[in-house]
Amino acid sequence: MLYKGEVRSEARNTGLWMERFIVYILISRKDNNLYIGYTGNLTRRLKQHNSGKVKSTKGIIPLELLYTEEFDTRNEAHKKELFYKTPKGKRVLKNKLGDRLMAGHGTLDPVV
Repeated sequence: MLYKGEVRSEARNTGLWMERFIVYILISRKDNNLYIGYTGNLTRRLKQHNSGKVKSTKGIIPLELLYTEEFDTRNEAHKKELFYKTPKGKRVLKNKLGDRLMAGHGTLDPVV
């Protein structure tokens, strides 16, 4: 079941719709820390974060979306989220984000 604002993409050559999962990185405009998570509904999740309904980011709002990656399965997205929270994953993110990270002055010590 998909909710309003959820990401869907058309399956190749089938005409069927499939749910997509998104790994996202938020930057706090309060302290420039990063938060890494995943969801099947990015619009809803961003609203939850910025309204203070997420315990781990409640104290660092407002948050701004810095980066996203889409995946076909919840499992793939969860694995990538966990990877980005490792030292090696942080190095990969630093390379991927480069200028965007520097522009926001964010640190790669994410709130988990």
